[in-house]
Amino acid sequence: MTASNGYLDFCERRFSSITYGEKRKLCRDLLRKWSNVNVDEITPTMVMKHLEERANEVSDNAWNRDRKNLLAMFAWLRKIKGVIHNPVINIDRLPEERKADYIPPGEDINFEKQWYRLWTKKRLHSDNQVDYFPLPEGSELYKALKWQWEHRDKNSPYVFPNPDNGARFTQRRRFMKGLCERAGVKPFGFKAFRKYGPSVLNDVHKVSMKKLQTLLRHQNQKTTEIYLKKVDNDLSASMMLLEKRDTQGDTQTKKGLTAVG
Repeated sequence: MTASNGYLDFCERRFSSITYGEKRKLCRDLLRKWSNVNVDEITPTMVMKHLEERANEVSDNAWNRDRKNLLAMFAWLRKIKGVIHNPVINIDRLPEERKADYIPPGEDINFEKQWYRLWTKKRLHSDNQVDYFPLPEGSELYKALKWQWEHRDKNSPYVFPNPDNGARFTQRRRFMKGLCERAGVKPFGFKAFRKYGPSVLNDVHKVSMKKLQTLLRHQNQKTTEIYLKKVDNDLSASMMLLEKRDTQGDTQTKKGLTAVG
């Protein structure tokens, strides 16, 4: 793969030493596995085998990192060398766990620093990502979590253990239904709470859409707008125009000047 030498020369001048070292290691690994194979002879199966080995030996992140670098190399080969063949283009990345820029101590709730963190896998590529939120002392959430922490089972590593087996809960399908039955109200789920809270904040307390987007953990504000079923004011105005009668026509009708067909 002499083509890789040209690509590495390009990368050495363009990227940082860390990025260049990452790309050079990949090329060395592939040369060791595939020898001096022609670019056009590299198949998706060969690439998949390499990526699977990386995932098994290191992590899914390693799969994604090598895939990304291979895509970049073949894009360069296409642009500079006119190579159309790309055995990586149809290979998908794997979900990976992304770490936040700042990683505090291991607890999910920090009462002293008054923050808590939530994880999600519902974003792009299904990566496991984390967000941090304030936990003001004196808030109902703070008091409820603090009480739960202080009254936890000290013999269990979990704050909310399953009373049947002592393990952590993985699902609570009847939790909300049971609470609603005890409260004597019509059953509703967690999603209803998720919609009700931001709706009240937006309609009653006039919390901005940007802050609601952060609260709901949406990466796109459009998602928040759809979520809250907001009706655009311009559209409302347009609908009012449709209902408004023509002024000139109204005047002529009142004067008895309506045309007769």
